[in-house]
Amino acid sequence: MAPSVTWCEHHRMPDSLARLIVDEAVALQRARPELRALELLDLVMRGRRGTAPDFGDLTSASSECLVDPSGPFGALLAAAFDEQVTFTGLRTLDARSVEPNAFETYWVERVMRAFARRYNLHSLK
Repeated sequence: MAPSVTWCEHHRMPDSLARLIVDEAVALQRARPELRALELLDLVMRGRRGTAPDFGDLTSASSECLVDPSGPFGALLAAAFDEQVTFTGLRTLDARSVEPNAFETYWVERVMRAFARRYNLHSLK
């Protein structure tokens, strides 16, 4: 069954808040590599709880998704909320599964829901 939450709205580009969050997180990760992923996200998300950033659309070739697991922010989310997740592992799951969109379902259930809950992100609920 498909999840009730999507991690990227269909055919949407990321908004400025999402880009700011991602840019700050990636820059902070480079500047402070000693920080654990969750500590880093806590710093970046300070003052942004309860907001509704739009991280974009993974499913459209014409769009961009900032929470794609193969990207730097996606890898940071995986490290913070499910260290067992890897982009290759998710694509393998999708290829082997009889369930359509197993890749997206797993990512949403294991990583994006945890991210949304921790920071009360309305766009990801």
